Amino acid sequence: EARVAERTHDLEQRTEAERVMRQRLFGELSKAGRVQQGMQPLPVDAERLTIRTIYEPCMLVSGDAYGYQWRSGEEVLFGYLIDVMGHGAATALQTASIQVMIRDITATGMALEEGIRTLNQRVGRYLGEDILVAAFFFELDFTARELRYAAAGITEFYQTAAAGQGRIITEGMFLGISEQPDFEVKSQPV
Repeated sequence: EARVAERTHDLEQRTEAERVMRQRLFGELSKAGRVQQGMQPLPVDAERLTIRTIYEPCMLVSGDAYGYQWRSGEEVLFGYLIDVMGHGAATALQTASIQVMIRDITATGMALEEGIRTLNQRVGRYLGEDILVAAFFFELDFTARELRYAAAGITEFYQTAAAGQGRIITEGMFLGISEQPDFEVKSQPV
C-alpha cells in the first residue's frame, strides 16, 4: 500500500510538472507570436497605393512572412513574401533569420536579381538543404510605371487590380537548393 501511494504521488508530481511546462511553453510561443506579428510592416494608405494584409499564423507562430519598404524616396516599393517549410518555434526562428537577411541585403541597394542571388547563397549556407524556403520578391516602380518580380519556389499568382485580372506564372527554384539557380526577373507595366 505504501508503494502504491508513493507511485501515485510520483505520477501526480510528474503530471503537474508537465502541466506547468506546457503552460510555460504556450506562454513563450504566445510571446514569440506577438514579436513575429510586430515584425510585419504597417498597412500603407497613400494616394497611389493601398496595402492591406491578412496575417494569421496557424500555431501562434508561423513560417510565413512578408515585408515591404520604400526605396529611392517613395518612388520604388520593394516587397517580399516568404514561406519556410514547417510550423512551430524552429520554423519561426528560421523565418525571422531570413527576414533579417533580406533587410541586410536591401539596405545595400542591390538590384532585385543580385539581391535574390545573394539571399539564395546565405539561405543555403546558414539553413542547410533540409529546409525549403519559397519566396516572391517585387519592386513596384512608380516612376517607370513598372512591376518587376521574381520567384523562388512559388510559381503562380493571381492579380486583381484596376489594370485587369489575370494569372502570373513565374519560375525559380526554392531558396538555398542550388548555388547557381535561375531566378528570372520579369516585368509588366502598371
